[in-house]
Amino acid sequence: MSRFHLLAALFILAFWPCKGQELPPVVNYPAEVYGANNQNWMLSQGPNNEIYAANNDGLLRYNGSRWSLFPTPNQSVMRSVNAIGQRIYTGFYMDFGYWLADKKGGLVYTSLMQERSIKPIEDEQFWQIFTFDKWLVTQSLQRLIMMDLASDNTVIVEADHLLSKAFVVNGQLYFHDLTKGLYTVQNGQKQLVNQSELTQNGRLVGAAYLDGKTVFVHETRGLFVLEQNNFVPWSAGLNQVLSQYEVYSSIDTPNGALVLGTIADGILALDKTNQSIKHHFTRSNGIENNTVLSLYQDVQSNIWAGLDNGITCINAASNIRPYLEQNGQLGTTYASAIFQDNLYLGTNQGLFFKPLNQQVPFEKVPGTAGQVWSLAQIGNTLFCGHNAGTFIIDQGRAKKISDIQGAWDFKPLNNHEDVLVQGNYDGLYLLKKTSDGLWLLANKIQGFDYSAKHFEVTSDNQVVVSHEYKGVFLLNIDERFEHVLNYSLIPELKKGLHSDLESYQGSIYYASEHGVFQQGAEDSEFTLVPELSQLFNDEHYTTGRMIADGHGRLWFFTDQNLVGVSTDPIDGSYQFNYLSLPQDLRQDLAGHENLTFITADEMIYGNAQGYLRITAQSASIPNIKTQLDQLVATDAQNNSHKLSLEDKGQLGYDCNNLRFDFHFPEYGKYNHIQYAYRISPLYNQWSEWSEHSHFEINNLPPDQYSFEVRTMYNGLVLDSPLIYTFEIVPPWYASTLAIMIYILIGTGIIIGLNLSYRSYYKRQRDRMLKAKTADLELRDLAAQKEIMALKNQQLKQDIEARNRELAISTMSMIRKNTTLNKLKSELVKTKEETQVIAPALSIIDQALKNDEDWEFFEQAFNHADKKFFKRIKEKHPSLTPNDLRLCVYLRLNLSSKEIAPLLNISARSVEIKRYRLRKKLDLERDVNLSEYVINL
Repeated sequence: MSRFHLLAALFILAFWPCKGQELPPVVNYPAEVYGANNQNWMLSQGPNNEIYAANNDGLLRYNGSRWSLFPTPNQSVMRSVNAIGQRIYTGFYMDFGYWLADKKGGLVYTSLMQERSIKPIEDEQFWQIFTFDKWLVTQSLQRLIMMDLASDNTVIVEADHLLSKAFVVNGQLYFHDLTKGLYTVQNGQKQLVNQSELTQNGRLVGAAYLDGKTVFVHETRGLFVLEQNNFVPWSAGLNQVLSQYEVYSSIDTPNGALVLGTIADGILALDKTNQSIKHHFTRSNGIENNTVLSLYQDVQSNIWAGLDNGITCINAASNIRPYLEQNGQLGTTYASAIFQDNLYLGTNQGLFFKPLNQQVPFEKVPGTAGQVWSLAQIGNTLFCGHNAGTFIIDQGRAKKISDIQGAWDFKPLNNHEDVLVQGNYDGLYLLKKTSDGLWLLANKIQGFDYSAKHFEVTSDNQVVVSHEYKGVFLLNIDERFEHVLNYSLIPELKKGLHSDLESYQGSIYYASEHGVFQQGAEDSEFTLVPELSQLFNDEHYTTGRMIADGHGRLWFFTDQNLVGVSTDPIDGSYQFNYLSLPQDLRQDLAGHENLTFITADEMIYGNAQGYLRITAQSASIPNIKTQLDQLVATDAQNNSHKLSLEDKGQLGYDCNNLRFDFHFPEYGKYNHIQYAYRISPLYNQWSEWSEHSHFEINNLPPDQYSFEVRTMYNGLVLDSPLIYTFEIVPPWYASTLAIMIYILIGTGIIIGLNLSYRSYYKRQRDRMLKAKTADLELRDLAAQKEIMALKNQQLKQDIEARNRELAISTMSMIRKNTTLNKLKSELVKTKEETQVIAPALSIIDQALKNDEDWEFFEQAFNHADKKFFKRIKEKHPSLTPNDLRLCVYLRLNLSSKEIAPLLNISARSVEIKRYRLRKKLDLERDVNLSEYVINL
């Protein structure tokens, strides 16, 4: 290549405009994300805000968190879908019907053709399902089938050739029969409306009611109004533009603007007047594929596109409009400014500009190629800090005023409108304005050679410089700003990555990962501001960058939000305005965040793709509830079971590993949704906020549980949490009945043991008592024996005494009688006269016969042997008193010789008495009389 051609190419490249658009956010879902075939023929939204797509593999469902596929019942391509009420109607090859949600989060299909006994035509496919008045209408290429769902009434309208598409416009049903014309249906019969050349050549792909007119969309010729059954172009200019495209699908939005899907050129969004194309979405600026098979607008105003390869969602109502630059020349935006009605972007490729509110490409400001660090409007001058030096920008032209490399930023000196301090790679410089209005580099402020990327000038013209790796310095400078007198680190401010300094309402603020600090207008020290530091709590810190706007706000950047801080005019307290914009979606460069305000509520946020145009709006929560997708329980054998979402779950003790899938059906790209959950009574504390829309827990013990999910939408917490109650049933041996049985058995065992112990202790006590009693009895018996022995001894002594008395008495009687008998014998032997001795003999005889002695003896004998007389009388009642007297003497074991004196007879007479007594006693010969009487 010649040098001329090379220079020409560089020149063209340098001045080639950067083509791009401010477009609504786009979210793409490729086939590998939703897990089905590439092609998606129709889209609809269900009763719970979930999105349904008719896919080649079946019915797709998306709830904002996860995709589910329900295969076509006959394994054919699904062509149409329409959610009406609780039913999801679908049409496919040789059949159409509806799906209903089951209790476990799935869908169950019912064929309407079978219910209505409608026979399909060979190779018939159903491309549309919609409602018209009370009718449910399905459309194939051969016919319309209209069913009254409240009755069995079915009306079929046949096409003459090929039924391209059907439309409902302004309460009228139309269909296009290719090469035949446009028809309407009246009283169950088709009626020709228009048979013009427009309907003979090409397809009518859409229809809408715009400005009180029925408008049809032709695939290649644009928009046409049906007036008195004739077609009139809607807009010649628009139709000329649309003739470049082949339109395949269309929808009309609530604001009256049409959106058109093309075969090869993506999506065309018309303006509100439908006179021009407002946005053009193609693969080069965001959507997944340029072939748009279907379009649908959901209740949140998102435009869904079913593509030949994937699904795209366009957040048409989003307050954020990304600028997507298509040829890659713009680069990453480091600074932005609005000056002279132009929007300037300072990027790593140079400085670019375009008229603020015109959809035209950016142009590069000549001479500014390279890294732009800052744009600062001071007075009526726009300064550009550049790697190559310092520029002044005016009307899209750049004038270089300094060759000192690396101009970071610019700050005016207090009370010196014509003097600026400039921070550079190697310290600080002074810019001055000449008398003729020109800005020139005056001098370097000597004595401080560290990089001054972030700095602020205090009210007494001291300079505070933040260095990310060294710390924060306070510089004292001479009056002429030529030398730094001294500088030192500010001890209370710790160095931090992406730290920053900013002036706001007369104070200097410093922000880093260690918090936000403030130096008041009259204070020399920085103090921590807890209210602002809490913005960086809980790992929300990403950068300390701060930007003060011209509307009384100081902006911070956290991991999830842009936060505008203002002060209350009465008490000076801080007021916070959160703008949801997660860091991973901002696509910015940490430490180089930049904002430029068009108005108080509209801003430009520079990022790696160009910028975001953001309209601030008050935070609100859509009327959507968090819902359960499915609840899966897994047992010990790793078998999974889906549980009912409607009834209270009841699980076996071995099926206690659970996974909860839930979702919040919201589809905004820049909306940030987080969840917190808990399962009580096991865990009563809420979990940390997380983007995960599922929760798993294993080995739950038997109990009754409540699973709760709270949802945070763009920093706002929904009022009503999702609640699902369930129970883990204990095993039979741990059930309530079993526990009651165990209690009864345990109680019985306790009672039995108690009774057993009581019985044992009673036996022991009885045994001890018996032993004690026996011992006492033995002691008593011993005592009694002792007493008895004493009594017997006493009795024996008494008997012996009485026997001695009786013996004495007996011997006395014997002696007396013996003596008297001897005396009598002696008297008889004397020869005295009878008259002399007769008185004496009489006295002796009286004495011998005296009964007093016997009575005394008997009384003594009775004392000695009380029961003898009674016994012998009872046994021998025939005995005479003399016999008894003899028995007494025999009992005393007296011999006959001793008895004789007592009876006053001879011994021979005693023997005779003894003999007679034996007879009376009837004793045997061998029985001794004395022994008998003694033993008696």
